[in-house]
Amino acid sequence: MRTKIVQKALVGAALLLAFSAYAGFKIHYSVSVNTSSRTAFGSTGDARASANSTESIGCYIAQNSATSEVLFGGCNATDVNGNSVYCYFPSAVVNSYAKVLAANGSNAYYFFQWDASSACTYVYSTTASDFTPLTP
Repeated sequence: MRTKIVQKALVGAALLLAFSAYAGFKIHYSVSVNTSSRTAFGSTGDARASANSTESIGCYIAQNSATSEVLFGGCNATDVNGNSVYCYFPSAVVNSYAKVLAANGSNAYYFFQWDASSACTYVYSTTASDFTPLTP
């Protein structure tokens, strides 16, 4: 009986330690631009909180306020070394990309790819509590 109580206590303590290790978990994603692979990624909070005044990342959409039609959009990023990229949303997929971006909060992480004509070929965005929050 005593052995089972000790075993349960040890399992409970292990679970408590395992879960407490993730409390306050933080991920830092400085802006990265790779023109060879045509990829860029980073989080808005880390770009904003960086010690330099160079880093930035984000995506945008323009929408007609009268019709709610999505007109155009794109993504841009600049890393700490000043490497800057921009891609635009092709009209065939602009609505799909707009839906991806609509779910964003202020702590956004972006990953995007582009082709030789600067058209965005892939856009991924997510928000989570473990990303650095935007601060003034």
